[in-house]
Amino acid sequence: MAKQFRRLVTGHDANGKSVVIFDGPPSTVLATEARPGATMTGIWDTTSTPASIAGNADAYAHAINLMPPRLGTQCIALELQPEDPEALRKVDRDAAFGAMNAAGKLARGDKARHPYMHATETVDYVIVLKGEVTLILDDSEHLLRAGDVVVQRGTNHAWSNRGTESCILIGMLIDARNE
Repeated sequence: MAKQFRRLVTGHDANGKSVVIFDGPPSTVLATEARPGATMTGIWDTTSTPASIAGNADAYAHAINLMPPRLGTQCIALELQPEDPEALRKVDRDAAFGAMNAAGKLARGDKARHPYMHATETVDYVIVLKGEVTLILDDSEHLLRAGDVVVQRGTNHAWSNRGTESCILIGMLIDARNE
């Protein structure tokens, strides 16, 4: 069973005092058979830089997107159950990335290394909260454990849980360009 996160979001009341505007599970969670064993939870996103702190609307009251808005950011949680090698051989990449609103928008890595290889035009700060996960790059693999941090800079990559327990990652994705 996927972890249910508690999201506490602050804002301002009518008098300008700081208050909690959301306290509970995030409204957007994606678990799809197109990516068995993976659950993505949308925590928050912004649509501009600098980001607006006005209003009290839920900034992630929309479908999961693998990439943040243009000039924006997003915070997501990703839980990966241990991979099933047989299921990996049957992956429909278009369906998997399509479920994250990213079909046809990604630079694709070598699917022979891993079926979920991809690259986005983002700078990502990824923190391993729980478990172990392997970061797969074009020419290397790196085992990461709870407390490790990856700064992902638009490179082809995939996340692979080859262990026996679920792993949880938090990612802060920032729109970027290769200029």
